[in-house]
Amino acid sequence: MAEKTIRTAGQPAVLDMKEERSVIASDGEDLAYITLSMLDKDGNECPTANQSISFTVEGAGQFKGCLQWRCYFVRTFHTTKNEVV
Repeated sequence: MAEKTIRTAGQPAVLDMKEERSVIASDGEDLAYITLSMLDKDGNECPTANQSISFTVEGAGQFKGCLQWRCYFVRTFHTTKNEVV
């Protein structure tokens, strides 16, 4: 027997960032993948959040692009400004 709880998300409150890995090569060829999720105050993902976000990189790294993914569309950008959707 399996059990699953589904919770309705509240208002977006926190931008959660998870890196794919914590170490990258300093050879100018490696990439770091970071997943962003908008969460409510209780940690539930807000699937309909549409806040605007901007990216900055400090140090020797460079921003290469981002991908928005939801089951109803995929959109790629090479700019440092995007929406969390």
